[in-house]
Amino acid sequence: MPLPIEGGVIGHYTLEEPLGEGGWAIVYRAVDLRLGRTVAIKILREAAFVQEADWGSLLREARLAASLAHPHICMIFDVDEDKGRTYIAMEYVEGLTLKDLVPEDGLPIEQVSRYGLQIADALAYAHLQGVIHGDLKSSNVLVAPEGGMTKLVDFGLGRRLRAEEIRRIATSKLSLAEVGRPAGTLTYAAPEVLSGKPTSVQTDIWGFGVLLHEMATGQFPFRGQTAFELGLAIMTGQRDASLPRVQHRLHAIIDRCLEKEPGCRYQSAREILHDLEELPGGLALEKQARPSWRFRRVVLQAALAATVFLILLFVIPTTRTVILRQHLLPRSVPNAVSPPGRVNDAGGSEIPRAPTAGNPHFMVWVNTKSGVYHCPDSVWYGQTKEGRYMTEAQAQENRYRPAVGKVCQ
Repeated sequence: MPLPIEGGVIGHYTLEEPLGEGGWAIVYRAVDLRLGRTVAIKILREAAFVQEADWGSLLREARLAASLAHPHICMIFDVDEDKGRTYIAMEYVEGLTLKDLVPEDGLPIEQVSRYGLQIADALAYAHLQGVIHGDLKSSNVLVAPEGGMTKLVDFGLGRRLRAEEIRRIATSKLSLAEVGRPAGTLTYAAPEVLSGKPTSVQTDIWGFGVLLHEMATGQFPFRGQTAFELGLAIMTGQRDASLPRVQHRLHAIIDRCLEKEPGCRYQSAREILHDLEELPGGLALEKQARPSWRFRRVVLQAALAATVFLILLFVIPTTRTVILRQHLLPRSVPNAVSPPGRVNDAGGSEIPRAPTAGNPHFMVWVNTKSGVYHCPDSVWYGQTKEGRYMTEAQAQENRYRPAVGKVCQ
């Protein structure tokens, strides 16, 4: 593959060798001339973004994606233009794609659990930051050779253009082989995307369901000889009955992810995380490999007069320690689960917290500088040291550090 840039230099990056190509870009290993580090450079094809509106859309998406800091998300360093070509500088990850690693008969259930937990955790984090992937597929999941750590790439980049391309090829009578690379994206497309609706959290959850099915069986849940037939199977929900069955609990997770109606699917990646933990090896793997964006947990035992709860201790990767304590609140305080808990920081401020009924998980945002907390699934929101309560919008705007806990009863 010849270098697309004369002299092999774009911006302040020297291109070394091609790593792969997709429908709208070619990826090269490169060296950052300023910092001396190895990076991956994605150079957009000349026809990919030709309008000013498209460039603005890409830049907005890249800025959002660049704000993500998660161990299972590939970092974006730079987006720019040089010599008439648009490029994206990203973290270089040595390894293979998940697509390359999945055998024809699928992966062992323990491996599906491990990869699934990592990917779902990355999605849960990104969705809380308001970022949708929009093109979840096995070729966009990199797996490091040591330890099997996954990295999601292409978060949100070119989402609108890919959706337009998917809708265009879904009406094609060409075979999937003739369609080429875009057929890979079509395989993971949700029904609502094919019908012209915008991507959403539920779009990612659908793609995750296809990915789980692929990992577990080595096959895709929907098939067709042509792009049109494949699109029709997705739109009508006609899954291939000849496909191998998967472990019962995993099958139920996949089924819920692949509900035709978005409202019938999981409503958040956090819900998927909870169910994945119940798979063989899932909870043990979750305890061993929970990413660093979540706080390390230590379980303490406490007893109240009428109720016994387990207390979760979060250790933030700074000097601050946050302890979740259980307290009885006045009857006048509305809550989803009784009795609700309180978040207590090192500075002594306490905040009521009540997890959603029927869901043992809760989410907390922590700003380690100000000591402000936010619990999005609680009736109450974070309280500052001055005694002011915050809205969910304010917590999102201030980009608080997220953490997830689990209440055991």
